[in-house]
Formats: sequence, C-alpha cells, structure tokens
Amino acid sequence: MLNLGFIYLRKADFRSQERYNTAFFNITIAFERLCKLIIDSEAYVNTGQFLTNGKLSNWGHDLSKLYWQVGSVMEESGHVVNVATPEDNEFLEDVLKFLTDFAKKDRYYNFISLDKSGASDPVRRWRRLVLRFKPQQKHQPWQNEMLFIAKEKDNVPNELRDIYYFDEEGNIIQSNEQCVESLFQSNHIQLEGSSFLYVIIRYLVACLDSFSEAEYSQDKVDSGSTISSFGSRAQLEARFAQPPVFRLLNYAEFFPNFRMSEEQYRACLQKEISEQWSQYPCGK
Repeated sequence: MLNLGFIYLRKADFRSQERYNTAFFNITIAFERLCKLIIDSEAYVNTGQFLTNGKLSNWGHDLSKLYWQVGSVMEESGHVVNVATPEDNEFLEDVLKFLTDFAKKDRYYNFISLDKSGASDPVRRWRRLVLRFKPQQKHQPWQNEMLFIAKEKDNVPNELRDIYYFDEEGNIIQSNEQCVESLFQSNHIQLEGSSFLYVIIRYLVACLDSFSEAEYSQDKVDSGSTISSFGSRAQLEARFAQPPVFRLLNYAEFFPNFRMSEEQYRACLQKEISEQWSQYPCGK
C-alpha cells in the first residue's frame, strides 16, 4: 500500500487528480497499520501477548495521535533508530493533521460535498499546504525554454486545438502555456510533498524494523540460559520440551523501497520528473 501510494502521489497532477485520492487513501491506511504494528509489537515484547482487536481499534484513525504514541513507545522501550525525523515541526504537525483529516473524513469529500458540509477538498488542501511551507522557486532556464515553446504553439495562426482542464485550484486551463506552467507547479508539489512524507514513513519503518525478530522478554531470558544454569537433568529436559520461542517477523523484508536517504529519494524523483518532460508533446 505504501509503494502504491507513493507511486500515485509522484504521478499526480492536474490532468489526473484522481491519483491524489488514490495516493492518500493507500498512504493513510498503511500509516495507521504501521503505527499499530509498532504499538502491538512493543506490547508483545513486554507482556508476551498481542493487543486485542478492541484495544487496537480504540486508537481509531487519529494518525497524529498514533505517530506521537510511536515516539513514546520507542522512548519507553529503549529502542534507538538511526533515522532522522522531520526537522520542520510545524510542517510535520500540519501534514499529520492533513493525513488524520483525510483518514477520518476528507476521503469522503466527493460524497459529503453533495450536501455542502463536512469534509475539505484534499487535492486543493494538499497543494496549499505544500506551497505554504515549500514555496515554488523561480523557473530554471530549461523551464523558461519549455514555456517559450508552449507559447509559440499557442500563437500559431489558424491552429485548431482542444485544451480544457481544471488545475488543482479549480482554475480553467485552455492553452499550452497554462498546461506547462501548471505542470511545473505539480512537479514542485510532487517533489516537496512526497519527499517530506517519505521522511515520516521511513522513520516509522525504521521504528518497526527495530522490533524485527524480537521475542517476549521472559522468553529471551529463558532462551539465553546455559546447561550449567539448570539445577538438574529433569529441569533441562523440561525446558527443551517446551514449544520453540516465538519471534516477531523480520519486518525489514517488507520495506525495501524505504531504505534510501531523503537525498537519494529526491534524486530518484527528480530523475522521474526529468524523464516525464523528455516525452512531453512540446518538449525537446
């Protein structure tokens, strides 16, 4: 679900706005499950029992609350991860609120909006959130060149074209120049927004990975006993007659795509964006 969510978020733009919803639907569900797996793993290590479905469901869809609970779990358990958390706390708080609202209500926006109450448009809200914390910079030379080519196409005499889109704000797009400009902004939001989300998810993955193949603390003590520590042969035979010690899964096996640094992830995404532009109709 994480892989699918990030793929769709990286490819979302004004031409395919449904991809934003697909992305956040998958990411928020996976986010919730990641956090609950961490909480549940810590409970097993401490008590030898997993949490009941009722206790897990009590956490609900409050992703912000779950995220901070993971931090508490890691601190109390003494687990240390060598992965940085997001540095911009204000941006983090707003992103967590956005994800929580999407998980609770904004994913139903297209239904709820029919009676004009309840949820917010997640596409527009995500765009504004990213641009508020990561404003778009001046165009690079190659972008100015793309805009110039698009403007020339718009000015060809007697050329018939059919362009009619809405951008993420609901503004009408009816020219090649407007298409290119809007795609530049979509690319910026893809890069900055998904990179920040990647840092959050990579941290959660590292937290879960710290519980890989962990076992109940009491079993760990027992399994570490030596032959000489048993008082008699009968006690030794009784110990080996017990079922094998249960260990948690090797969680690292499930997240190979979340091992890169933020810089490596951004470089991969920038490469994807560059390849998209090499195939753009008015491109080079």
